[in-house]
Amino acid sequence: MIKIKVNGKPKEIPTCYEELKFSTFCNMAGAKNNPLAILSIILEMPESELKGARLQGLDIILKSMDFMKKEPILDEYPTKLGRFTIPKDIGAEFIEQYEDVKAEFKRVSATEDIKTINEAMAFYAAVYCQGTEDVYDHDKAKELSKEIMNYPCVEVMSVGSFFLAKSLNMTDGLSMNFLRRNFLLRKKRPVLNRLMRRLGFPLRWTT
Repeated sequence: MIKIKVNGKPKEIPTCYEELKFSTFCNMAGAKNNPLAILSIILEMPESELKGARLQGLDIILKSMDFMKKEPILDEYPTKLGRFTIPKDIGAEFIEQYEDVKAEFKRVSATEDIKTINEAMAFYAAVYCQGTEDVYDHDKAKELSKEIMNYPCVEVMSVGSFFLAKSLNMTDGLSMNFLRRNFLLRKKRPVLNRLMRRLGFPLRWTT
């Protein structure tokens, strides 16, 4: 993080995906492609307040956001998610976990909204993590996903995509690498459509 001042008030700016909150990343998914809009989301300040604001070290601020021009590099085998330790044998232990992940994947696959698709990663991660603390409960997993939204971006996406791939791999037989490569961060619907058909979902989920 780098420390800056906006109209004399201290603020912090992330310099890499590891420092970026997942909720911030999701909010940027539908943002306008300009520095003001992105800075507004990162600083959690309205654009109206940033217009005309005195930004100490503006050149440093804009340079620090260069990492957002590339997609994040995820952990192939994630080991940590906030307060949770992720074991090597991560997988569903309750049939309800598998069913919830599959249902959520169907739901978000029916939308064109990239923010909604990305936010689902927090739920996939929450489904796994909640099941490690107690008997799996859908409502508790939904509540936990709100907490996970504030965890580091790379951790959430690594665990969420890994558990989703592991859940789909259980019955569909597609390789983990294929699954993670094809559904994570995809913005082009044809790619997702092909994946959904291979998973055997009805075409209505892909249109």
